[in-house]
Amino acid sequence: MDAVGYALASGVENKLKDYFVFGSHYKKSIDGTTLTQLPVATTYLAGAHLKGKNHIFTGIGLGSTHYQFDPVTNLFTQLSNYPISAEYVEGIELNGFIYGLGGRDVTNNITYSKSCYKYDDLTNTWTQIADMPIGRRSGRAISYNNKIYYTGGNGETTLGAGTFGACVQIFEYNVSGNTWVEYMLLSASKASHVAVEKDGFIYVSHGNSNSHYKIDILTKTSSSLAGARFGSDLTYGVRTGGYIYVAFGYNGSWRSEQFLYEIHSNTWWDASSGSTGGAHVILTDGSKVYLMGGNNGSSATTRNAYAEIVKLARSVGDIKALKGYLASK
Repeated sequence: MDAVGYALASGVENKLKDYFVFGSHYKKSIDGTTLTQLPVATTYLAGAHLKGKNHIFTGIGLGSTHYQFDPVTNLFTQLSNYPISAEYVEGIELNGFIYGLGGRDVTNNITYSKSCYKYDDLTNTWTQIADMPIGRRSGRAISYNNKIYYTGGNGETTLGAGTFGACVQIFEYNVSGNTWVEYMLLSASKASHVAVEKDGFIYVSHGNSNSHYKIDILTKTSSSLAGARFGSDLTYGVRTGGYIYVAFGYNGSWRSEQFLYEIHSNTWWDASSGSTGGAHVILTDGSKVYLMGGNNGSSATTRNAYAEIVKLARSVGDIKALKGYLASK
């Protein structure tokens, strides 16, 4: 019996109607839960998920402040400050450490910073690591095979050219050697976009266009994929399982749409709309996604934080699991 047959036979179709459209695919639903508000309103912030907890740092409103959020206790704890006051920094976790990359250095009035730092939660300290080859902000980073790949961003479009805009370079950071190199070029310039990794591929979408493609990290080759619903910057996305979750953004106006991209079928799904806004950070623990801070759609920072459970049904087991979840409500 397939998932549709099981749902019908077990009498849960009506309960599931808000979660799925029965057919060759099953539409997902996103269950939003409001969390404790952030200690301060902030946007253009950085974040990373580390050892079951969410970390947010830098950004308008935060400056150099660094907080840890514990989903179990629903509480924020202030930790060691980031070494500089900054905005548009990119955060990434690798091997039990958090890395802060580039951004706008407010402390030293540097529009496009090269500076990068590593956070050790065991000692609650930030340490400066090697600079990127050139200053960047609003890029997106992924980690793979003990390396970090920083994609696109705003800064000098060609190294040393002095012309600024959205960039095409991917910079590779080797953790073992503490070195950066220019790795390859994106198919198109991207900034404030979405970049996630799965199985050795970087999936790149949104930003200043709706172009969407994947990059084979080992062969440095790109393949086009189904275009995003629309191009929007100040967008953020994360991968949870075989899906990429994307929320909000800006393309002439602040958006409220949320989307899921199903990797194996190369298909975008519309999710329920949320609060209008963007310039937030989205983190995931693998089962939930956390939306934190950002712009509220009126060019103002926000203290909002949400946890959303992305439920996807593709098998009888999925339907049974969701049936149990609904019964517990």
